Amino acid sequence: MKKKLEKNKIMTEEEYIEYFDNTDFGDLIESGDVIPVNFRLVKQDRPVSIRLSTDLINILKKAAKKHKTKYQKLIRAILEENIVKYL
Repeated sequence: MKKKLEKNKIMTEEEYIEYFDNTDFGDLIESGDVIPVNFRLVKQDRPVSIRLSTDLINILKKAAKKHKTKYQKLIRAILEENIVKYL
């Protein structure tokens, strides 16, 4: 029986390991059952303020609308995906 991964569900590291160890991703791809997953292991709990130009915010909002998300979430996703380049 296939275990489905709930979209945007926050999971512990152990739950992720169990899911990926016990899932045949070939079945997901063949069945068209693939869903986008955000691999956040912890809940965001600390607000941060930054100053951005109006032009940059407008670009972010346009990109977020294209991806059907909020621009703050898009900023977070961009940071999460790219931070490793700076470590």
